Amino acid sequence: MELRIKRKSVTFVSNDVIRKSGLSFGALGLFAYLLALDDGEEVEDGELCQAGICSQEALDGYKVELRAARLMVSTPDGNDVIYDDPQEWK
Repeated sequence: MELRIKRKSVTFVSNDVIRKSGLSFGALGLFAYLLALDDGEEVEDGELCQAGICSQEALDGYKVELRAARLMVSTPDGNDVIYDDPQEWK
């Protein structure tokens, strides 16, 4: 079987992230949403809360989970980068 997938139409999340990362469903939903954005696209917390229908407090908690799982890594300029695989500690 050969799969032909248009990246802009489909987002993949590995089974290991879904089953073994220990993320809540809220954090998994945020992760999938962020992966679906275009590379380099920036999004503000207010937009994320509106899209996910959650409070800022809930969003902050989901981000903590993603950082702990090393799927979201903060950069020196104060931004965050999302990776589809957990990153090694540096």
